[in-house]
Formats: sequence, C-alpha cells, structure tokens
Amino acid sequence: MKISLEDALGRLEEARFEDRDEKVANALMLVGAAYLQRGQLPQAFEALDEAHYLCAKLENPMGRAQVCLWLARVLEGQGDYDQALARLDEAQEVFAESGEPSGRVEVLEARARVLAGAGRPEEAVPFLEQARELALEAGDQVAQVIFEQDLAALYRRLGHQPQALAAYRRLEELAARLGDHQRRALALVGIGSLEAALENPERAREALGQAHELYRRLGQNQLAARVEEELLGLPPDQTNDEIKK
Repeated sequence: MKISLEDALGRLEEARFEDRDEKVANALMLVGAAYLQRGQLPQAFEALDEAHYLCAKLENPMGRAQVCLWLARVLEGQGDYDQALARLDEAQEVFAESGEPSGRVEVLEARARVLAGAGRPEEAVPFLEQARELALEAGDQVAQVIFEQDLAALYRRLGHQPQALAAYRRLEELAARLGDHQRRALALVGIGSLEAALENPERAREALGQAHELYRRLGQNQLAARVEEELLGLPPDQTNDEIKK
C-alpha cells in the first residue's frame, strides 16, 4: 500500500511539536518508508537513520530491527552492499534473540537479494534456501512460491540446471495449488526451456504446450506467441500438432 508522504510528514511535524521520542521515531519510520517507496533514497536514509538512533535510545530492539531492514534496502539501492549487510546483521541479532520467525525470514530474503545484487549469487543461494525451509515449516505457501521463483532464477543464473529445474517444478506445483496461473505459466516456461537445454525435447514440448495454453486462457497473446516460438524451435516431431491454433 502506497504511504501518503504528505500525511507522513504531517505526523512527523506533529510528533516533533509534542517532543515525544517514541512518537517521533514512529513518524520517522513512516516518512522513511514513504520516501523509499518513491525511490527518494537520500531522504529515506536521513529519516530512517534518525529513527534508528531514537529506537536505540528508547531501547526498542524490534523497532530498531525493522528500521535496519528498511535501511538495508536504501543502502542496497545506493549500491552500498557492505553497509546493507551490516544492517541486516544487526536485525538478525534482534530477531534471533526474540525468536521471531517472520523477521528471520525477512532478513534471510533480504540478505540473499543484497548478495545477488552485489554480484555474489553463489553466496545468496543458501540464505534463500533457509528462507524457503522456514516458510515450509510455517506452512506459508505464498512465501514458498516467491522463494522457489527466486531460487529457480538464481540457480539458472549460476548454470545449475538440475537444481533450477527442480525449483521450477516445485513452483509449478505450488502455483497450481494456489490457483496462481501467472506463476504456473512462468514455471512451465522455465521447465520447458531447461528440459530443452538438457536435451529432453518431449518433456520440453509438454511443459511449453501447457504454458502456451495457459497464456492463451489468460489473454496474454504476446507471451503465448513467444512460447509458440520456443515450441517451434524444438527438434522436429509433433510440435505443430501440440500448438492449438
């Protein structure tokens, strides 16, 4: 949900007038998040850095951890990956002490994202795998879908084709269970492309044919056309029969 920057700045002005640190810290978090949503990173950093100081002063570790997550995103956007990771270390320490599982997952996901952005995808993989396992333990299928999609992309980027294929297959199964047709189609395209690369044209044809049909049902004709091109690029067999004109 988009935060109203005008309202957030109004709340901050009111909190400063009342001179209550706790209220100022909360308002600064809101202002920082609003600036972050708009890509105004220097302004976001300024607000969140002050919120971090106040949370430490107020001995509010959970507030400080949340601010660290936002600061990490700001620093990541500014290309300061080492400082982003340092903020995530601070947040992780708080969440580990509190035993708060959703916070741990957020930190793991953020760490993987920062490492991947820093050009260190190999290091990002285990953190994303841990996040997926925690989501699995919690029975959070929506989070699992997101992590499987991210893992599939990372594995593929690293050239780990069998692992990427397994992640796409898990993603396809989860997306089908949740009725997420968009992600199911995406997973099927990934499966088809990887099966083709692994020289399994029949499996590739089956997955791409399903993706083609899904995109047509979703009314996404451009994507359907791209999948059709992939089907036509497979070794000659019954490709043309598989495409429903």
